[in-house]
Amino acid sequence: MWMPVETIAAPAGSWTTTALARTYLSADDDDGQDAIIQGMIDAAGAYVEAYTGLRLLTQTVRLRCRSFLDLERLPIGPVAQVTAIDCLTTDGLNPTLSGTLWEQFGFGLSVGVRPAAGKTWPVLRQVDDAVRLTVEVGYGADPSTIPPPIRQACFLLLGDFFANREDTSPDGVAKATLPNGVAALLANYRMF
Repeated sequence: MWMPVETIAAPAGSWTTTALARTYLSADDDDGQDAIIQGMIDAAGAYVEAYTGLRLLTQTVRLRCRSFLDLERLPIGPVAQVTAIDCLTTDGLNPTLSGTLWEQFGFGLSVGVRPAAGKTWPVLRQVDDAVRLTVEVGYGADPSTIPPPIRQACFLLLGDFFANREDTSPDGVAKATLPNGVAALLANYRMF
């Protein structure tokens, strides 16, 4: 059982710039909307990350789970590297496990951690956050490293946010929750 992901070191930037977003939205440079557009950029990126379970740009996160069995598949991606594992053991110690005791395996969006050959996991306390991992995730520091379908889904959301700034139309009819194409573009990138 995985607990919510904690961001330790946020990405240095965003999945796009306000200048590129303005171009995509056909918004004037001098209309004073940059703060609003940046909020929509942030919201589109956050939505895609929540919908897929991915992190778009390089960042460091903390994962917590109850059991070493949970490590067979990490709930976030793309994983660049697991940098540390510590745990709560029955003897009351909180050891950081040496990198010689475990190994990362898999690739792409299917990465896990297992004991190294000939090694075993320590005995854990029975608490929800007994195992704690520090993980570097994301497609890279540069937005151009994000796969094109994911960036296009972000732009579709951005355009929808910009064009439809309310949840309902003037006649009170609820609008669709996602623009056409977002779910299809993200289908191969969902972690769950």
